[in-house]
Amino acid sequence: MAKTPNILLANILWHTILNQNRRGIPVSFFGGKPEWPLPYGDKPHLNHLFTSPTAILAYDPGGRIIFFNRGAEGIFGYTTEEAMGMPYSLLVPQEEFRARENFLQELMNSGKADGKAEYVSLQSLRKDGGRVNVFGYVFAYPYCRDEKGIAAVFENGGLLREDGID
Repeated sequence: MAKTPNILLANILWHTILNQNRRGIPVSFFGGKPEWPLPYGDKPHLNHLFTSPTAILAYDPGGRIIFFNRGAEGIFGYTTEEAMGMPYSLLVPQEEFRARENFLQELMNSGKADGKAEYVSLQSLRKDGGRVNVFGYVFAYPYCRDEKGIAAVFENGGLLREDGID
């Protein structure tokens, strides 16, 4: 039986974003290159976001990854350092890119950045070129003023073999 994606993590991420975005400045999770363990001893919920085995990602309005935790490293095969700043499109199979882009644009343009998450089940690309099924929650968040970004909380649904069978 598959695990249920952790909606609590999506809520923690949402509230963390809101707390960082109160002054209308772009959301930033790192002051520079992340180091493990992260210095959030006084804020254990932030440590949980970074070290959770559940994949947590966030993209800025331009589609660049601005948050990538240890769970994402395990699923997608990139280190956090490699993933930071790279386009999310590198995680999307070419034949699915247009549909995925339309879905994300619709989510951002819906006027919603209220933390209400959409449940999705997707096929994604790994660094090694393999494919992986992921499922979880995706939501738009307020990035800066009127701009919105996308955040996601994913569980690993299993690697796909070349013949398409798990």
